Amino acid sequence: FERGTFDAVVSVGVFTHGHVGPAGLAGLTTVIRPGGFLTMTFRDDTIDALGHGPELRRLEGDGILRLVDRTEPEPLILEGGVGADMRVWTWVVK
Repeated sequence: FERGTFDAVVSVGVFTHGHVGPAGLAGLTTVIRPGGFLTMTFRDDTIDALGHGPELRRLEGDGILRLVDRTEPEPLILEGGVGADMRVWTWVVK
């Protein structure tokens, strides 16, 4: 897609185990118009472990994204008797 094609992008369950890696995050920011929104879900137990957290912090530090909302943790799944929480994150693209 061309730069600035979309007013918003919503991603649920995409940036997780065996799916899209952190390199895909920068690509999303280019297709959202300045002032548009990026809303995503991340599991609390994987956001940093899979490298998404550090990449998002880099995009924030570089002035590409500004965090506008992050929900409190909510139960997502139970794996092997251990629960995993998720959050919904929203950024505005600068």
